[in-house]
Amino acid sequence: MDDWKPEQVDWHRINPLIRRVGSGKKVLDIGARNGFIAKLIEKNNNSVVCADIDEDALKKAEQKGFECVKMDAEKTPYPFKDESFDAVVALEIIEHLRYSHNLVKESHRILKKGGMLLLSTPNLASLTNRLRLLLGKNPAIDWNYKHPGHHVKYFIKKTITQALEQQGFEIEKITGDVVTCKGKQSPRLGKMFPTLARTLLVIARKK
Repeated sequence: MDDWKPEQVDWHRINPLIRRVGSGKKVLDIGARNGFIAKLIEKNNNSVVCADIDEDALKKAEQKGFECVKMDAEKTPYPFKDESFDAVVALEIIEHLRYSHNLVKESHRILKKGGMLLLSTPNLASLTNRLRLLLGKNPAIDWNYKHPGHHVKYFIKKTITQALEQQGFEIEKITGDVVTCKGKQSPRLGKMFPTLARTLLVIARKK
């Protein structure tokens, strides 16, 4: 996965979740890449640990001053103690994992009681994908085979809810980033109709 870059960031996906982290928290950013998202979280007086499987990406995050841990999000246990974080952030990560339940299970373990898991993932049932299917086209997210996104799992609102609840999370809120129609993106419709949105934005708490 490529590094986050300011000029490429889709703020409709990021801001609603980053704002929910709050301040004064210890946060784990899974799939942190170069630490760009971690820097946004840190600005609100949070302490952030960056985790990623890519050593080169972590070197860039280290240069930004972050504690970094090389970690494969599919393998357990994660190298952290029980109940050691107030929040876990995993943006555009879970769809890349064959064993996605490990991310959910381990996030639950390392979160303090009442801690938040904040994640985003492409919505297989987005309006755009539904229209593709009606037109006889591949509804999968990786429809552009020249530039595949290496997604191995796909979620809709119901299945991401089930995945989190089965591991002991309580869904606080699921919203969407934007609904795309006729080439135009509507953040308002994304909030109103998350089941049609391009990306699902999930806030869950450890019971």
